[in-house]
Amino acid sequence: MGSDNMVSTQSDKHLWLAEKILNEHPQCIRGLKFFTLECCRIYYYRVFRNGLIGPRLGIYRDRKDSLCEICMRLREDWEGSVVDECVVYISAFQIEEV
Repeated sequence: MGSDNMVSTQSDKHLWLAEKILNEHPQCIRGLKFFTLECCRIYYYRVFRNGLIGPRLGIYRDRKDSLCEICMRLREDWEGSVVDECVVYISAFQIEEV
């Protein structure tokens, strides 16, 4: 699999996951910060409306993938396995006629 396909697949996965999470919490979450690890797991933090990043780390993995050492126990050095970072924000605007 070429690197272009992986980026496209990961981007699609980030957007799919963001849509699911943001639709569950539309009033308090403004965005998500994703970290894709070497093992293709996605770790993420919620970004709240006030711009603060949430303290809890979420983990997503495909059901077809088995657990790896990083995912079986949340190690303090998981950041060393990050191969991609992505931030997804929702935005809205309103146009008023004057």
